[in-house]
Amino acid sequence: MDAMDATVARKIWDLLTSAERRSAVVLLGLMCVGMVLETLGAGLMIPAITLLTQRDVARHYPALHPALHALGNPSEQTLVIGGMLALVGVYLIKTLLLAVLAWRQARFVFGVQAQLSQRLFTVYLRQPYTFHLQRNSAQLIRNVITEVGMFTFNGIQSGITLLAESLVLLGLCSLLLVVEPLGALIVVSVLGTAAWGFHRLTRGRIARWGKARQHHEGLRLQHLQRGLGGAKDVKLLGRETDFLDQYRMHNAQMARVSQLQTTLQQFPRLGLELLAVSGLAILVISMLAQDRALEAVLPTLGLFAAAAIRALGKTPHVLYDLKYILPQGQSDLRL
Repeated sequence: MDAMDATVARKIWDLLTSAERRSAVVLLGLMCVGMVLETLGAGLMIPAITLLTQRDVARHYPALHPALHALGNPSEQTLVIGGMLALVGVYLIKTLLLAVLAWRQARFVFGVQAQLSQRLFTVYLRQPYTFHLQRNSAQLIRNVITEVGMFTFNGIQSGITLLAESLVLLGLCSLLLVVEPLGALIVVSVLGTAAWGFHRLTRGRIARWGKARQHHEGLRLQHLQRGLGGAKDVKLLGRETDFLDQYRMHNAQMARVSQLQTTLQQFPRLGLELLAVSGLAILVISMLAQDRALEAVLPTLGLFAAAAIRALGKTPHVLYDLKYILPQGQSDLRL
């Protein structure tokens, strides 16, 4: 994280109340538990695939002799069925706990949205009359409703998701390094370099688009409010075309900025898919180059595939720069 990103994160932290900061710390602890569960779920892919692909597991893995003896030396079919049921049981527990975590995250995010909107409205309403003479009401309404909504949902929600996914990726990378150090270093290096390069190339554009979005959104609401609020005067003076032209310009610019940002959000998913497939191919080649048997390669390959699918599930969608949605009215909370 560079200095600018740290500043943005600090501004977000400053907007939270003391109670919300404590809730955020508790949420971080729950996300660490989620990381452990996600890593455990991915790690179970190796024994599951091993049971399905290798005959006479006891002969290939002598360390399992005591456990198998304690189970009564079950047949291969019984061992596979038991292993699959155990896998389902672990994933069931993981799903339930992660559902609770998702509920806690949603409660935190929308709680912040409600209190932040209320605080901002309170600040505006308690300002002297001269304050309102100097500020456009459309801008204030945008800050209380639109900007707060953008900030909490696309800012805090995306930030929480990014942090949670980063913790999961950290756990998965640690697991992969233990199982296959060389292949994990290659894959992580390629993906990490690509993600860093994408961030460096796009961060300036996203910041500019964020400012443009706030500018055009505010003026679009201003002309809409003035045109409809003073419809009688507009009709009497014949100013319909002027208001329509102003609204059309800012409406088109707002659509253009949103189009650029939405398109940019799709690039990480497309790029990471290509890099993930390339990484798996490099992994297989490197393992075969070490004279490993194909049967020994498959369990590790299954683990990497499970980790890649997990990483591609949400990570590209949370690469959303907070500078694009930082609320315009943040400084007004300190008036």
